Amino acid sequence: MIPLVVYKLKCDSQFNYDYYHRQAIEMSMVCWKHCSCFKSNSNDYDGDECKQLDYSHLNLLEVPDEIFHVERTLEELILDSNVIKDLPRNIFHCTGLKKLSLADNDIQTLPAAISSLVNLEELNLSRNGIPKIPDSIKCCKCLKLIDCSVNPLCKLPDGLTQLINLTELNLNDTFLEYLPANFGRYIFISF
Repeated sequence: MIPLVVYKLKCDSQFNYDYYHRQAIEMSMVCWKHCSCFKSNSNDYDGDECKQLDYSHLNLLEVPDEIFHVERTLEELILDSNVIKDLPRNIFHCTGLKKLSLADNDIQTLPAAISSLVNLEELNLSRNGIPKIPDSIKCCKCLKLIDCSVNPLCKLPDGLTQLINLTELNLNDTFLEYLPANFGRYIFISF
C-alpha cells in the first residue's frame, strides 16, 4: 500500500482559516498526484493499491471528492476529527468499505443509506451529534464493532439485534434509557 502523506498547516486566526484550509487541500493534492491510484491514465491505475484513505485532523467541512475516484477498491476510510456535518449520498456507493471512522465530527444524522455498506465490519460514529441510528443498519450484517459513544442517542433501533456478527458495541456517554427487547440474546458482545 502506498503511504499517505498529509501536510497540515496551523492557522492562527479565523480570518486566515479559509486561506490555510485551501493551502492544505492544494498541498495534499500534490501528494495525490504522485499516488498511482489517482493517476488519470488508466494504464497506470491499479485498483488494488488504494484500499485505505486517512483524512483525519484536516478541518474538512465535507467529505473530499477524491474518495469517489476509488469507491470500488476502498476498504478503509478514516475521516476523524474534522468538522463534517453531512454525509454525501456517494459515500454509500463505496460498498467495499470494511471500516468507516467518522469520529469527532459534527454529524447530526446517519442516513438510512448506511444499509448499502454490506461489507462494513467497523463503524465509528463516536463524538458526533447523532440522536438516532436508522433501523436500516440491520443490512450491515458483517458489522463486528460499532462505536456510538458520546452521542445524544435516546434509543437503539430494533434492527441492531439482527447484527449477528456484532461483538463490540460502545455506548458510553449516551442518553439511552433502555435497550431493544431482543438485546439479551447477545452472549458474546462486550460493552
